[in-house]
Amino acid sequence: MEWVEGTKAPWGEDALRIIDVGIQCTLRQLLDGGYFHADPHPGNLIRTVDGRLAYIDFGMMSEVQPQKRYDLISSIMHLINQDYNGLAVDLVNLEFLPVDADVEAIAPLLKDAFTKANEGNPDGESMSSLSFNELARQMAGVAYKSPIRLPPYYSLVIRSLTILEGIALTVNKDFKIVDESFPYVSKRILMDADPEMRKRLREALVDPTTQRIRWHRLRRIVQEGQSRNDSVSSLAKGGTSDVVHKPCIILL
Repeated sequence: MEWVEGTKAPWGEDALRIIDVGIQCTLRQLLDGGYFHADPHPGNLIRTVDGRLAYIDFGMMSEVQPQKRYDLISSIMHLINQDYNGLAVDLVNLEFLPVDADVEAIAPLLKDAFTKANEGNPDGESMSSLSFNELARQMAGVAYKSPIRLPPYYSLVIRSLTILEGIALTVNKDFKIVDESFPYVSKRILMDADPEMRKRLREALVDPTTQRIRWHRLRRIVQEGQSRNDSVSSLAKGGTSDVVHKPCIILL
């Protein structure tokens, strides 16, 4: 046990920065380590005196296996490029769909669901306005028309992200957790040297027939990565210099 000196929400003018830190830390827990805090409600989050975010109370934790983490990142990459056939294949790998699912028939259903959940973006070129809550509602409709189901391990992933988005919406009604997530994921896609990630990136960017790079896809990934400044230093603005290197801490 360790005593943490700090304050719980609301955090006043610092609230959005703290929430940004929480989202980035949760993404790293989920996609880097695969072991994440599944109950990040305001009572379990503390802003320390030096401006960092501390997670407490680890009664609800969950784990995502390495292959599933790659599949999650791959699905976000396909979403950025609005490649719904590729996304349908990812959903099979993630166990949302059975292995014998007709992905070509399901792809249009996914396109319709994601488009409706992204209505805040009129040109449709970016998925940055995607509402996580609205997407969950739309996917419930897809479940009536396809064999898509929520795998048990993923329910806590959704719980964690939904809680964080709910906290953010109390201080910014236009907040979109997907918009906050894309920069980190895009950076991970482009800079991760892991052979499996390189393989996924090549599959997304290289045309299997011509073997040419699909530059429009690369451009979208880069654009989403630049849509917000996700550097740790920007998240740490307002804290001490140590926050630049350690924006959040997790205490058992």
